[in-house]
Amino acid sequence: MKYAKNVDVSESPSYEMSSYIHKVAEFLGISTLPGFVDIEFVKSLGTFAGLADGDEDQVDISIAETHGTKLNDRQIKINIAHEMVHAVQILTGRLVHTGLTRKGNDWSYRWSFDGKEYVNTTYNEQPWEDEAYNYEEKIYEAIESGRKICTEIQSSLYPRRQKERV
Repeated sequence: MKYAKNVDVSESPSYEMSSYIHKVAEFLGISTLPGFVDIEFVKSLGTFAGLADGDEDQVDISIAETHGTKLNDRQIKINIAHEMVHAVQILTGRLVHTGLTRKGNDWSYRWSFDGKEYVNTTYNEQPWEDEAYNYEEKIYEAIESGRKICTEIQSSLYPRRQKERV
């Protein structure tokens, strides 16, 4: 497997999860982009399953292992795919954190996405989130179907191993 040299993973719960991250990075072409992606696994992010922030030089991604309850591998992998879409958006300059704005006592982020400014935009109305949600499961399925094909080939090449596992 080819590892994206500009992607660093820390506190990964497993080799499989680290491997998945690098497969997603290669699938999305992150290894061809300037800048770095640093991914850290944490126990919890409160109300978030994942977070991505940064600029064209570096994107920091946090992935939660729990979101109310412990997430299973499928859920974590889908969250990784979602946040990696944000990494591409940020590294290519499509999604830019442009600062903070204050309305009364509340502070909120200002963003630019595809050249349009967004201020005080609710989560459900953020087009960069729509894009990430649109692709997260498709990316997951693309990576996992490759794994399924690999398993099928291995099963036919090593039929005894499959019988021994049953």
